[in-house]
Amino acid sequence: MKSLCERTLCSYQSISLDRRILRSRSLRDGIDRTLAFIYLSHFSLTHQLLDVLKASRRSRVITVAEAPGFLKKLKIDSQSYQQRTFASSGHLRGDRCASRPIQHETVAERDRLPGYRSKEDHMPITTENHVSNYPIHTIASAPEKSKPALEWLQKAFGVLPNLPAVIANSPKLVNSLVGTFQQVHSPGLLTEAENQIVLLTDAVTNSCNYAVAFHTALALQQGISSEETDAIRNRRLPADKRHAALSALAKTLIEKRGHLSEQEFDSFLAAGFTQEHVFEVIAMVSASTITNYVGTIASPTLDEPFQPYAWQG
Repeated sequence: MKSLCERTLCSYQSISLDRRILRSRSLRDGIDRTLAFIYLSHFSLTHQLLDVLKASRRSRVITVAEAPGFLKKLKIDSQSYQQRTFASSGHLRGDRCASRPIQHETVAERDRLPGYRSKEDHMPITTENHVSNYPIHTIASAPEKSKPALEWLQKAFGVLPNLPAVIANSPKLVNSLVGTFQQVHSPGLLTEAENQIVLLTDAVTNSCNYAVAFHTALALQQGISSEETDAIRNRRLPADKRHAALSALAKTLIEKRGHLSEQEFDSFLAAGFTQEHVFEVIAMVSASTITNYVGTIASPTLDEPFQPYAWQG
């Protein structure tokens, strides 16, 4: 353990040069406490238990590390780190493990463990996968079952934005969007300006570039000030108390997957809202799930009216 820690410290200047941090967090023998306990201890434990694990019928080695902090401290490119991590998942190889391979838990399997929630689940996502082979339909070129939905959306917006034109590749999805859209934007407990506060927050939290630009434009049309939209676009709460409460709730619902604490729930109600308002915000989060996910995966071209509000997560 000590040898591994020392080799790591010598290999990365970003750690070895920061003596103040090392001294303040060092154990008696000079090993950096944070590095040892968070990043290296699980390797040591696995090594000590290796024979027991090999003899078990269904052994699993589950390695959970705080990747964002680890990558920042060691200055390792996050994408290459993920590729190495995923490539190494699966069965351990080598003579020591040949008699009974130890199964490594993959990310997908780990996420199915009861109650598992990593710190990364609550962090903003900033890396996007752009898939450019989804056609942007017109009403004429869209699948037959998508055409009524596109006609309705074109009437609602006055134009047919590129994002719903991409969603039209799936009649089921575009018709689901229209049904949710009609409910979200029908008269309810929240004003349309407040709806746009929530939808813009959703887009920023989900790091969907297209949706952020789109809802920035719509929020400004509804009379929301540029100071308010700029705050949300920069992942801050707007100054208006009511808008801040709506934005905070939307962000928390997405980041915590609906697991609001009692304090978070009460804080929203204290801003002048009711329990029913919470469900209306959830309806908007559901609509944003469709548009934000498709916007990120398909990455449609940003329409000219929204280009002044272009945003990069």
